[in-house]
Amino acid sequence: MEQGLSAVVACGGKSTRMGVDKAFLRLNGETFLSRIVSELKILTSQVFIAVGSKRPESYLREAGGPVRIVGYTLEFGSPLSGLVAAVDFIETPYFALVGCDMPLVKAELIGYLYSACLGHSAAVPMWDASGVLEPLCAVYHTPSVRLGLWRVLDEGKFRLIDLIATLPDAAYVPTSRLTTVDPDLNSLKNVNTPQEYAFLLNTEYSQR
Repeated sequence: MEQGLSAVVACGGKSTRMGVDKAFLRLNGETFLSRIVSELKILTSQVFIAVGSKRPESYLREAGGPVRIVGYTLEFGSPLSGLVAAVDFIETPYFALVGCDMPLVKAELIGYLYSACLGHSAAVPMWDASGVLEPLCAVYHTPSVRLGLWRVLDEGKFRLIDLIATLPDAAYVPTSRLTTVDPDLNSLKNVNTPQEYAFLLNTEYSQR
């Protein structure tokens, strides 16, 4: 367990491209949500699930362990909505943020990012070739995020990437470094469409 770490699972999206709630898609008999929560519980007992205006009962049932459901009414059309709702409940100095469409996330990778975040405002994976960030599989410094959130909202910016741009001394962690704990970088694979879900079910990942 990492005493200074909490975790937030972002489940408030509309899953428009998938057509069904991605949190409840199944892989090897488990929902995406239960797989993610199980990995996060290796690191912390404080797991929050941000569900927006959705009914909380099914999320509690599928989480497979004690979690706190966080609803919200402010809707920005991005994971920033759930973050605004959850961040005031977080009591630890750091928290992990994971999207509900990342069923292969591993505790080892989140733990690596947590270590990389110490002394920084964030530790966000960055793909070596493209420089693209993965803000929904990252670790953040709670006080820095609280300050940054209101800054970007005041400016009328509602993307998670806008928040990261305001965070001082954020650490962008090259994916080449993350292969030491997740060789195939499966933790960063997200599933957004029926085609991606079908591919997931028909690859070796379905046996893990």
